[in-house]
Amino acid sequence: MNKTKHDWSKLQGVDKITVGRYFEYDEDAKKLFQKWFSFLQKPNINVLEIGSGSGFFTNILLNLFDNIKLTCLEPDETFVETLKSRFKNRIKIVNEPIETTTLPSDSFDCTISHIVVHNLVDPIIALQQMSRVVKSKGKIITIDPLPASRNYYPTDEITKAFDFLEKAVRYKCMERQKIKGDMQPRNPWNYFYPKFFEDVGLKNITSHGWTSVFTISDVRYDFSEKKKWFKLRYDLAKKEQANVKVLLLRNGEKETEIDDAYTVVFDYYEKLLTITEEDLKQIHEQEIVHRIITIGEKS
Repeated sequence: MNKTKHDWSKLQGVDKITVGRYFEYDEDAKKLFQKWFSFLQKPNINVLEIGSGSGFFTNILLNLFDNIKLTCLEPDETFVETLKSRFKNRIKIVNEPIETTTLPSDSFDCTISHIVVHNLVDPIIALQQMSRVVKSKGKIITIDPLPASRNYYPTDEITKAFDFLEKAVRYKCMERQKIKGDMQPRNPWNYFYPKFFEDVGLKNITSHGWTSVFTISDVRYDFSEKKKWFKLRYDLAKKEQANVKVLLLRNGEKETEIDDAYTVVFDYYEKLLTITEEDLKQIHEQEIVHRIITIGEKS
């Protein structure tokens, strides 16, 4: 196996995932997961999580379904070390990609992936492997993003600054594709997950939609938790600033525009770091996330 191809942590590291998904699923979402994945409530269910990454969704699974026996399939060695440190003996880890996994056939009751299939060049190969490793009547679950997810900030100036700096993510992805030689044309926003499930022979297919709207002024969320998150965001932006600037400059962006954008962003973050609970009610930054959850069954 060529492990050099499996370095997703260089695109989105542990810190980035922790900050970006801090408030991603609220209690309503978790209740729906328990309803949609009720078969995971049975005792001694063997579950394979595909692409566990830093363990964000791994943690949700273990907390919602404490009877499962969880194996994490993760090809990125940096993430493997994070999983070992975070979960210790609560999970098993296999350091392989799903497309070429050597796991035996008919060995799991369920496979589940969170924000993985969306990133694959050929989802069909991955789903064929998921189907192969589950037992007869076993379940395959995928959770993936849909278009139109985005953030809104309190002013146009702040929005433009964040959007400008976000170009670095696209540049990093483009550079990675060139280095890896993976330039196969694809448009993951056109991925039709229920059709993919049909194409690999899965039955009893169901699909659910989930939209999360998180607004930092929402009083349902604990103020101290939000303040903790503000500090994490600020520290991460400071940590990444030098590398982001180099990446933007390398791709033709102007240094003055980069510096101006960071001035706006850090002014905003510093305001949030010192803001009172009452004043925060007037700040309406908003994150909107759309997900499609598809479930199929092996014959």
